[in-house]
Amino acid sequence: MSGSYGEEDFDVVANYVGNNENGNIDIFVGEDNNNIFDVVYCAIEREISKSILYFNSMRDEYTTVLKLYLRNKESGAFLIVELFNLPYLNITTSRADSDVDVNAALCWIERTFEPVNITETETTTRSANSSINKTATYTFNSFGYEVKDYVEYKLFWDFRDCSRGGSTTGNAGFELLRRYRTCKDYPNNNSSTYSSLFLYCPEFELYTGQNMA
Repeated sequence: MSGSYGEEDFDVVANYVGNNENGNIDIFVGEDNNNIFDVVYCAIEREISKSILYFNSMRDEYTTVLKLYLRNKESGAFLIVELFNLPYLNITTSRADSDVDVNAALCWIERTFEPVNITETETTTRSANSSINKTATYTFNSFGYEVKDYVEYKLFWDFRDCSRGGSTTGNAGFELLRRYRTCKDYPNNNSSTYSSLFLYCPEFELYTGQNMA
């Protein structure tokens, strides 16, 4: 796709890499041959009543949209292109990218902007010889709508009795339970299996009270 805005031209070539969980979004990864813009997001979306749009008033008139979101490499300014009422494309090209790579491309908001809110909640009660389940939630603003990325994980450990002055060993660790992504207003790009959140090099410390083994 080629075009211009002001005195800046773009010439984008994109390759199909796959579709999203509900099958309504065909995702592409591309480059600007003029090397003026980064291609932040490129996709064909269907059932756009469920999609987040920049030109929000168009959702009631059309069912398909080609999205091309570009960011100027020098100024950081965005160029938003949304072309509506595209004919249905029967894409049969097999993709080489993994689902992780496809989902990472779909998470353009998370790759581009900082979260507007971060929370962590605990969903189980602390107890000896047990575990804690936690959920971290990162909220992002996408054209005025909330996109939330979640990661659920478990901290587990065990305590073992030992005689005074003795020693023993115990087990402790992390378990990744679930990652998912939601937008309650426009769920086209929701995912029940993926979010932009990961656990990198996690660590935690356990302590006992005084005079406890």
